[in-house]
Amino acid sequence: MIRIFLTASFALMFVGAVAQSPTIRTQRNENNSVDFILENKTRPGTLTVFLTLRDLQNCNTASGTFRYETRYTGTRLLSLRPADDTRGVRYGYSYRFFLGV
Repeated sequence: MIRIFLTASFALMFVGAVAQSPTIRTQRNENNSVDFILENKTRPGTLTVFLTLRDLQNCNTASGTFRYETRYTGTRLLSLRPADDTRGVRYGYSYRFFLGV
């Protein structure tokens, strides 16, 4: 009986940890710029984010990997502004997180 209880407790902790993992949300604004926003940061302390941009078109930023250290959820990490205001920015991205500095 104790084994079942411990297994169930461990499974719930694992599901809770996976469900609460941080994510990056993109938001396209009216002026055709794009914001990258950190969401679901629940653990205290510093979170280091590596954001890799690729396949950028009509943008004022070069492709590459950018490093950010943040302590709060809802933080805007980066804004991509279009070179031509009449067209939107096209981009591809990936990200990784590490706890701590």
